[in-house]
Amino acid sequence: WYNGRLSQVTETIAALPEDQKGKTVIYEITMGDGTTYGRLVGMGTPDVTACEATNYLEGIPGGVTTEWDTERMLAADPDVYIIACSSYFGSEQLFGFGSSPTDEALAEMAAPYLDREGWDELKCVDSGAVQFRYGELRNTPAGIYDLYATAKLLYPETFPELDPDAVVDEY
Repeated sequence: WYNGRLSQVTETIAALPEDQKGKTVIYEITMGDGTTYGRLVGMGTPDVTACEATNYLEGIPGGVTTEWDTERMLAADPDVYIIACSSYFGSEQLFGFGSSPTDEALAEMAAPYLDREGWDELKCVDSGAVQFRYGELRNTPAGIYDLYATAKLLYPETFPELDPDAVVDEY
């Protein structure tokens, strides 16, 4: 099941012209107040790699966390921005199995990130290619969810019918 869903995406992307690949993603972990962000490097970002894109934060030296740097993020100007919420790193767990957040709780969690200086200047914000996501472990149905959601954000014309929610329900 897992390998079949993975191949469905990777083989389609492999067949795309080279000039459509190599997009930039910023994939961070929530750290609470929006001024510090977690670099989702230690666990890796296999969904980004499988989509033949680059996680910009992998190239930044330092530990698991670093301070928000408006100039650096504007220079990266990512095609896609993913913020993974994970209680493992101290943020409130609003996503994932058994969670039922209210719209108010989600808006409160997102506000420090959406209010960052320079945020509204990023092309991914302008195009709507921003997603808050549950920071799930890999090699589970949630890993395929991440892959489908990332592929859909990076290649909306190629994967208009890809449905991350349906693949989890199918499992």
